[in-house]
Amino acid sequence: SPNPTASSFTLKAYSNSNQAVSVRVLDENGKSVYASKGQAEQTFSFGDKFANGLYLIEVKQGENVKTIKAVKDK
Repeated sequence: SPNPTASSFTLKAYSNSNQAVSVRVLDENGKSVYASKGQAEQTFSFGDKFANGLYLIEVKQGENVKTIKAVKDK
């Protein structure tokens, strides 16, 4: 949240597992524009280097994968 956003959003993944969480952000063409691996709570900043538009955020922990949409606006 927040979504849509102008600059950044906070992503929180809750789990009973101690496994690391990997996050990938894909642009609307499916190109990976960001990737990280770490703790369940991460903050991602679109900043000025990303164009306005739709992004897919893929969150993976172990075998569990969740994909959500985020919109960068203005």
